Amino acid sequence: MFTRNLSRGLSKLNQTPIKSYNNAAKLKSLIFKDNIGKCFIYRWTNKINGKTYIGRTANAKSRLTTYFKESGLKAINMPIYKALLKYGHSQFIFDIIEYCNPEDIVQREQFYLDNFDFDYNIRNKAWGPFIRRHRSETIELLRKASTNKKHSEENCKKMREGWVDRRFYKDKVENKSKNTSVKKLRKQIIGKLVTVQNIDTNDLTKYLSISEAASALNITRNTLRSYVKNQRVLTFLKQEGNVLIKENFLITVTD
Repeated sequence: MFTRNLSRGLSKLNQTPIKSYNNAAKLKSLIFKDNIGKCFIYRWTNKINGKTYIGRTANAKSRLTTYFKESGLKAINMPIYKALLKYGHSQFIFDIIEYCNPEDIVQREQFYLDNFDFDYNIRNKAWGPFIRRHRSETIELLRKASTNKKHSEENCKKMREGWVDRRFYKDKVENKSKNTSVKKLRKQIIGKLVTVQNIDTNDLTKYLSISEAASALNITRNTLRSYVKNQRVLTFLKQEGNVLIKENFLITVTD
């Protein structure tokens, strides 16, 4: 768990916000209505203990949805998420500190991180060391993955069996006959069904094996197994114009 916060002896931000929502739970709909499609710097303030968090978004719908969705808050181990779950949104003020252009938003967040203390922030850099950067082709794969059609379990089973048959004939047909060996080989090489869920949109993509999923995500099989075992969220960045947008994926494996 994260145990430290961004307290360095600097002053608290006392700038009057452009917009302030005193009860984030009660005013949730208004927060969405006022800010969808806008880029802005925001602040969460705990009304009980006065602790604060500064953040930014160039994709307000996705970001706000994560904050107001219980599964999104539980998926990532961050102090602000834990606090929202513990105290409830009704005990938080949500402020818009400033609206800004997408190309300026990282710089503006960095300004606040450099000059003020925020109790729930855990890093003093706008992107921080734990954001993973990936090749453009991997980003494209994930973009396609988020829009892929969902398949029924029956169709997935047929796809898996077809994949095994093709693999068998490619690698083994010269030495073994189809009638005596396909079923036996299928048990040896058939993969487990891997589901990759976009936490923000709930889109699902299913892969026929751990190897196939790892290859599509550009990670090793051991790394994928680690994310599944520890229920960790896999984070990617995608480019939209001049803005990098973070996407979070949860991976599950079924027999």
